[in-house]
Amino acid sequence: MESKIQKVTRRELHILVNERTWQEKGALIKEMRESYGITIKDMANHIGISPARVKRFETGQPVNDAKLIEAAYRNYFKYLNLNRIIREALKF
Repeated sequence: MESKIQKVTRRELHILVNERTWQEKGALIKEMRESYGITIKDMANHIGISPARVKRFETGQPVNDAKLIEAAYRNYFKYLNLNRIIREALKF
């Protein structure tokens, strides 16, 4: 059985290895959110997580269920794009 020290070390190693990727991805997602004029609070409400988790995710800090959060962002952005396309098409 692993000791607590080994588990902490593995977690810290995981964070060090992935930190840069998380930061880059978070910055891109934040930029997309801001381009739609959506606040952190509004985004949190739309995808069903706390504003603090949104901020942690966008700054590249480790968060539980990061892949699910990223999928929720993508789905919401697709929804916004579809609505924009429909509005433009109906204007004629």
